[in-house]
Amino acid sequence: LRGGRFDSAGWSTRQRTTGARVTVQAGDEVVAGLGVGVDPASGALLLELGDGTVRAFDSAEVVSCRLRERLPARP
Repeated sequence: LRGGRFDSAGWSTRQRTTGARVTVQAGDEVVAGLGVGVDPASGALLLELGDGTVRAFDSAEVVSCRLRERLPARP
């Protein structure tokens, strides 16, 4: 936070999940996708799923983050 503002674009470029294959566990659900950044309003982790939809996770555990398979972050 800088001056009460969350720099989501800056955070997205610095976090390890952006551009990586990520698996999260949210309760009993396990979801895998491509990390595409963070939600600017909530800070939730954004994953692009296999069908192209983007899903936000504000409470989940990252159980896998494939750094060797990093892909360029999408705008």
